[in-house]
Amino acid sequence: MVGFERDCLQKNWPKVVVLMLKRLVSILFFTSIFCISAAAQEVEVDRYNITARIDTAASTVDVRATLNISNTAQSPKPKLYLRLTKLAKVSAATVNGSPAQVETVEDRRVNTLNQIVITPQASIDAGAKATVEVSYRIEAPESTPLIHIYSGEVLLSPGAVWVPMPSTMFTLYGATTAPFSLTVSSGSAAGNFRALSSGTLKTEGQNTTFEQPLNSLPIIVAGSFDQPVTAEHGGVKIEVFVQPGISAVSTDAKPSDPRAITGRLVDEAGRAIDFFTRTLGPPPAGTTFRIISSVRAGNLTEPGVLVLNEQVFRRDTLNASVVEILADAVARLWVEGRVRLRGREARSAQETRAAVKARSAAFLSDSLPRYLAALYFEDRFGKEAARDLFTNMRWSYTPVAKSGRDAELGVQTQLLPSYSAAVFGKGPLVYRLLAEAAGRDKLIADVKALLSGAQTRIVTTEDLRAAVTKGAPAEVDNLFQQWVDSIIEPDIIVGSALASDKPGTQHVNLRNLGTGDVTIKVLAVTASGKQVISSVTVPSENIATAEIPTAEKIVSFEADPDKLIIQTNYDNDARDADSKTTRPSAQTLLNESIALFNKTQYAEAEAKLRQAIRSDVRNAVLHAWLARSLGAQKKMDEAAAEANTVIKFDPPAGAALAWARVTLGQVALARNQAAEATRQFRAAVVEADETAAQLAAHEGLIQAERGGGAAPQIDDSVRAFITQLDAAIKQPSSDKLFTLVVKNNLKRFVQGLTVNRPASWATEILHVDQVDANRVAIDVGLKVRTEGKDQAGTAVFVLNRSGNAWVLEDVPHSLFNVK
Repeated sequence: MVGFERDCLQKNWPKVVVLMLKRLVSILFFTSIFCISAAAQEVEVDRYNITARIDTAASTVDVRATLNISNTAQSPKPKLYLRLTKLAKVSAATVNGSPAQVETVEDRRVNTLNQIVITPQASIDAGAKATVEVSYRIEAPESTPLIHIYSGEVLLSPGAVWVPMPSTMFTLYGATTAPFSLTVSSGSAAGNFRALSSGTLKTEGQNTTFEQPLNSLPIIVAGSFDQPVTAEHGGVKIEVFVQPGISAVSTDAKPSDPRAITGRLVDEAGRAIDFFTRTLGPPPAGTTFRIISSVRAGNLTEPGVLVLNEQVFRRDTLNASVVEILADAVARLWVEGRVRLRGREARSAQETRAAVKARSAAFLSDSLPRYLAALYFEDRFGKEAARDLFTNMRWSYTPVAKSGRDAELGVQTQLLPSYSAAVFGKGPLVYRLLAEAAGRDKLIADVKALLSGAQTRIVTTEDLRAAVTKGAPAEVDNLFQQWVDSIIEPDIIVGSALASDKPGTQHVNLRNLGTGDVTIKVLAVTASGKQVISSVTVPSENIATAEIPTAEKIVSFEADPDKLIIQTNYDNDARDADSKTTRPSAQTLLNESIALFNKTQYAEAEAKLRQAIRSDVRNAVLHAWLARSLGAQKKMDEAAAEANTVIKFDPPAGAALAWARVTLGQVALARNQAAEATRQFRAAVVEADETAAQLAAHEGLIQAERGGGAAPQIDDSVRAFITQLDAAIKQPSSDKLFTLVVKNNLKRFVQGLTVNRPASWATEILHVDQVDANRVAIDVGLKVRTEGKDQAGTAVFVLNRSGNAWVLEDVPHSLFNVK
């Protein structure tokens, strides 16, 4: 593609043509996906009734799924087409109580799914309803992020499509959400092993039943849980389930309290419920909002449920990312729970009907809750905090925009690699543009009206468009055309001040190096500090002139100071009057500083970061990296000051907070304050999400404990297990090793040991962290000789207590640092 693009430019083709040709491969890919879609979605699910029996020992679940469906087509249905995970083996199906023929074929769109073709004894008439029952067994011998079944935890997520449905989140039409009843039983002998989902919970003997009146999808998270923390707020019952004996990490001298973070989650959920009640009206009656801690999963949302990783419950603060997804999850009670959010498949024109363009449900189902979460941020933390959140969204989408390989928002599905950045990053930014043009009050009122009415009401992006554009300026419909229906890629460059023939005014030229006509504000700052704002429309690949009504000397210009327009490049937006070049964006300066830091050019990295902070002083990530750069130069007082600046942000930024704790730990080590260093590094371990921060936190913690002369507190049973594991690895046999590890999670780890048998393997326990009552995370030092090469390094072993014995539950690949 690079050579192709170069040839185009050498031929002096316009940039818009080059961009169109660059996108051609992507378009062909999208078209190939959509062409194999069904002509139209003509079967709706009115209700799911699911019974599931879990066998953790066999890693199976036996399911009987009953779907109450409606044929919304204008003709009878001789066959029904459902999607289901490939892990399922269908044994039988009935339609309206009569046996039906079942055929299983591979889904041509998603390689993890099968298409279940059911042929009833009689066709389902147009407009008729039917009851379809499918019996099957799911076998999950190997854990994935979407589905795992073993004694430590069970996860059956909607993304795994473990329940048969006519349409999934991988299609334009979207997942067929509906109310459901779910009954779960398990053969686990553990006394506190329980299954959780969304909806009202009721337990009878070995069975747990969930009645979910909202439009949602069934999900199961099962494992060992304490009794829930519960609260009632604004007509919504809030429940929080966490693992027993979870070990919180305190960031001050006070003893840690594992209940503190749970209380904060309940309080934050209550605040969000209040906000959305004021914004969108009362919540649906009888609503339950359940927050579940998961050992392996995290950030899973469906109406009525939020799954967070266990690590969140070990912290003493709620960082911005957790608050954002919590608000997003609460918003879904109103957005997805009240109506059926749907897309539509493309239809060709016929004599009796016009052509219909393909539209996905993503702009409604995922972008809208995330935009509403940003509004909650503004209400909760202030306008600057909301601006920071929108900046994070913009930064997450910019690499995709630069690549020129994104799909239109109107056709996004989870099959596309850019889905998360486009739908959770770009999508909310487009809603912000719509609110700016139509008025936020009108946008919210229109959304509120769309989400009212019967629960079976189908709402599409076209319905949203019709509502918002009604009575609004023509610009609003143009925004839908530009940002939802198509792709535009503006890139604005601002010039220098020019004299004007008109008294008391000056001019500045702006060029759109990219595509799409955009109307922007231009901010001019005069020598006296006065700010003068003008507005101008900059045509696609063309130039425009803005008139600045001031005779004072202008010292700087900035195009689109509020950063409303979604650009491919923000490095041309600002210019000092005495400069021949534009000011690079804070994001570019950060990327350049990290590259310099990794080359040990710390002073140069510091200079870049200070320049970035001058234009984005509230960016916690910039301050965190500045603290790192200062610490690397042994400027410990300055490093500590910057790190403490990060900690004071409200809400704290998770990635920045982890690096700030690492820096404070390094500062404490330099001052021979081993206890303080240990405290900071322990906090960094539970705060860190990205791999580099995790590695730095673990390494620093081990160093701090050794510096303070503290030997790891090792339970005799843990030490004995590691000795036993070492012995088994030295003479690797998959049968022996699988008795010591969770096979579902570590099958490939064991295969690697048995295929490349190590000549020697020695494990040293460096640090032991009690995660919860049944789990410990052990930092280990490894010395390995394999294939004639000596290797050494560190890793983390997660042990889970199974009955009275330990098993190796996980070896996080990102923390396996043996070279």
